Amino acid sequence: MKGNNLKFINYSLFIFYLLFFTSSYSYSQIINSGSIYDDIQSRIDNQFGPIYKIGILYNFQGIVDSGTPYPTPIRIFDPYETLKNYYLFIAEGIRSSQQTRPKGFWGMYRDGQIVWKSEPVIPLEFNSESVLYATADLNNDGNVEVIIRSSIPATVAGVQWLWIFSWDGMTGNFITEVDSVGQSTIVSLMYVAEFDFADVNADGIWEIQGTWEDENGEAERLITYGWNGQQYGKWPGIPQPDEDAFLPRDAVDVRVQAIITPNDSTLLYTYKLENQPTSIQDINEFNIDRKIDSVRIVSSRKGWEFFINGDLYRWKDFHSTIFNQKYYVRGYNKIPTGQDIPLSAVYNDIFQNSVSGYTVVPSTLPDSVNTIDFLDSLIYYNQKSDSIGWITNPSTTTKYNDYFDNTKFYLQENNNPAAINVLDSVLTDVEADNSVTLTSEAYALIKYNTEYLKEQLSQSHGTPHNVRLLNSQGQLLTGGSLQYYDGGWKAAVNNGDGTFLVETERSTVSLRMSYEGGNETRQNVPIQGTVVTFKTVNSKVELHDSQNQLIDQGTVQYYAGGWRDFGVTSGGVASKELLPLTYIFRVLTAEPVQNINRIFS
Repeated sequence: MKGNNLKFINYSLFIFYLLFFTSSYSYSQIINSGSIYDDIQSRIDNQFGPIYKIGILYNFQGIVDSGTPYPTPIRIFDPYETLKNYYLFIAEGIRSSQQTRPKGFWGMYRDGQIVWKSEPVIPLEFNSESVLYATADLNNDGNVEVIIRSSIPATVAGVQWLWIFSWDGMTGNFITEVDSVGQSTIVSLMYVAEFDFADVNADGIWEIQGTWEDENGEAERLITYGWNGQQYGKWPGIPQPDEDAFLPRDAVDVRVQAIITPNDSTLLYTYKLENQPTSIQDINEFNIDRKIDSVRIVSSRKGWEFFINGDLYRWKDFHSTIFNQKYYVRGYNKIPTGQDIPLSAVYNDIFQNSVSGYTVVPSTLPDSVNTIDFLDSLIYYNQKSDSIGWITNPSTTTKYNDYFDNTKFYLQENNNPAAINVLDSVLTDVEADNSVTLTSEAYALIKYNTEYLKEQLSQSHGTPHNVRLLNSQGQLLTGGSLQYYDGGWKAAVNNGDGTFLVETERSTVSLRMSYEGGNETRQNVPIQGTVVTFKTVNSKVELHDSQNQLIDQGTVQYYAGGWRDFGVTSGGVASKELLPLTYIFRVLTAEPVQNINRIFS
C-alpha cells in the first residue's frame, strides 16, 4: 500500500484555514472640489498661469485591510504605507485656439504643500483624459509604482497609454519609456482588452500586457511590456506569451500543515498554509487529492471558496481577478485568455504548474480490513513520515516500527490480546511525542490509524480455535484433520480454514495432525489459553540423469499408507507441502532412468 500521497483515515468533516504574510492596503477617493482642490489649483496657477486644470484629485485616506492582495489593474495597493494621507493630483493642459495643449503632469500633495510634481510629460491631445489606474510595487524594488492611464475614447475602439512613476514616500521617479514624440510606448486598444499584469517568468517582477495591432497594422494581438532595470516599456528579450499560454504559478515557498482532531464520531481536518518570506508569488489556490465522494462540512478562509474538480478538492481565491479551474499550491498569475483552450489542459496545468508536497488527506476505510496488510501500511507511513521530516528523531521512528512489527507478530500468532496491548502502548506514546518528535501529520497518521486497527481487532472475535495448520510460508492451510486424546482419540472441530477447536477440560492433550496421508503426533501439549501450530514444509524431489543434470519428465509418488501422487517434475523438480515426516519416493518415467536421486525434506 505505497503511493505518492500519505492518505487515509475515515472522514466526514472538513475545514480549511489559510495563513500568509500580509501588507497594508489603501484606498483612494476622487475629489473634484473643496478647499484642498482649490488650494492645489491656486498653487498651479501661481506657477504656470491659467493653462492647467486639476482634472482628478485622489485622496489616499487610511490604511485598510482589503483582503488578499494582488496587483491588478483595479486595485490600489500601498504595500509600504508611503501613499498614506497623500493626495495625488493630475494636471491637464488647457488648449486654446492660439496654442497647442500643454503636456500634463501629476504630483503629490500633503499638509498644505505640493511635496513633488513631475515634469510635463503626458501628451493630452484631442479629447484625451487621465485617471489613476493602479498603485503597486510592480518591479519589486521596495517602492510603490503609481500608474496613470491616459486615453482617447472612441465609439468602437480607442487607444490608451500607461504612465508610471516610482514613489518612495517623498519623491517620484519617472520610469516609463517614451517614443520620439514623447508618447508612452506602453499602449493598448480600449474596449478590446484592458491592461493586465502578469509575471511571465515568475521572477517576482510584473510585466504589463495590452492588446495592439500586429506588425502589419491589422490583426490584434497580445503584447507584453516589461522592466529593463530602469524603465517599463517594449524591450527586446521580453517573453511574449500568447493568450493561450499557461504562465508559471509554482514560484511559491509555502508551509503546509494538516491538523486532524476528533469531532464527535468524525474527524476534523484543518489545513494551514503559510506563505514564507522567500516566496515570490502569493498563494492563490490550494488543492488536495480527493479520496472520498462527499464531505459533511467545509469552511474556508474569508474570500476563498471550495469546490470539487475531478480528482481534487480545491480552494481558490475567487475574489482575485483570475478564475481558473498530494497538495498542489499555486501562486497568483494571469491565466490564459484564449477561447479554445481545452478544459483538460486547464485541469492538467494544476499538476504541472504548482508546488506539490505531502499532506494527510481523508479517505474512506472499509468496515473490515486485512490487519497484516494494514500493519504493513502503518510501517510504511511511519518510515515515510521520517523521510519527509514529520518525525524529527530517528529513535522515534524505530520505536514505532518496533511496535508495529510486534503487533504484526502477535497477529500472525493469532494472539489478539497481546497485539491490542502493544497498540495501547502506541496510543500512550503518541500523545507524549505529539509536537515533540511528531508533527501534527505524523501524530494523526499514527494515532487515528492505530485506533482504527485496535477497534477492528477488538470487534473481530473470529472463529474460536486453539490449533492451526500453516504451510511453509506461514499461511493457513486447508485439507488437514486433527484428533486429540481425551480418554480416547477424538476428532477436533475443523473450522474449514486451517484452524481447529479442541474442546476439553484437560490442560494438556496429545494431538495428531493428518495431512496428505502423513500424521504428525505430539504428546502432552498445553492446550488452554494458547494456540498450537502445526506447519508443513516445502518438500522437493529432483530427477537427474547419469551426468547429474536435471531432466524431465517424471511423475513423482510418495508412500503414506499407500502410494500417493506427489507431482510431475518441471525443470527436473517437483515439490509439495507435506508434514515434516520421513517418506519414501519413487519416480515413474517413460524410459528407464538410473541414478535417480530422491531428495526430500
